[in-house]
Amino acid sequence: MTTTTTTVITDDLDGTHGAGSYTFAIGGRAYDIDLTREHYAELVAALAPYVAAGRPATARRTPGRNAIPTRVTHLPAQTAPDPVAFDATPRRRRSKAVG
Repeated sequence: MTTTTTTVITDDLDGTHGAGSYTFAIGGRAYDIDLTREHYAELVAALAPYVAAGRPATARRTPGRNAIPTRVTHLPAQTAPDPVAFDATPRRRRSKAVG
């Protein structure tokens, strides 16, 4: 038995099939919306005067998980390895008798 799943994206404004997903941001929050090409064109036209008067925002860098800490923590110094703890003698190769 075969199962086929079809995902249909519908316009969030009027439910029309064949919409696309778009992301926009306003007031520091990002929004996803599914719109047909016509409704997307209306959104772009409505925002055009504000986009023309505005300026592109620069990316803000916020510290993530792997960020370098601003405060330095001092770790204890590492000690040299104990020379007795491992065998530091060179190994000799055995020569094969050639005959």
